[in-house]
Amino acid sequence: MEKHSKEEILAEKIVKNAGLEKPSADFSSKVLKAIAARQEVVHYKPLISPWALIVFTGVMLAAVAGLFWTTSDFSFEVDFKLINFVSIPKLEISGTMMYAIAFISLFFLEIPFLKRFLVKQYE
Repeated sequence: MEKHSKEEILAEKIVKNAGLEKPSADFSSKVLKAIAARQEVVHYKPLISPWALIVFTGVMLAAVAGLFWTTSDFSFEVDFKLINFVSIPKLEISGTMMYAIAFISLFFLEIPFLKRFLVKQYE
């Protein structure tokens, strides 16, 4: 047998004395009419601003183009006579390492956007 505290017994007596209230017959239709009459227009704001979306698209396109040109034999043969005295060594990185660098750089690029979003959400 369960023991009831004084508060539970008091709450039970109050509920029994108060009884149940029944809504009117057309309660649902009145609520629906009130909702329909309100008709507030909600303006949604995109999670990512158009400027950030353009920058992100540019970074992604540059990353894809960079990966394409570094892993394929396709290259632009441009000869600049002014910079012939500078020799740039060919950097050889495996494809797996290139993908790892790309994903890590995109991850660190994403952190400030997520931080700003979370700060705005909890203010």
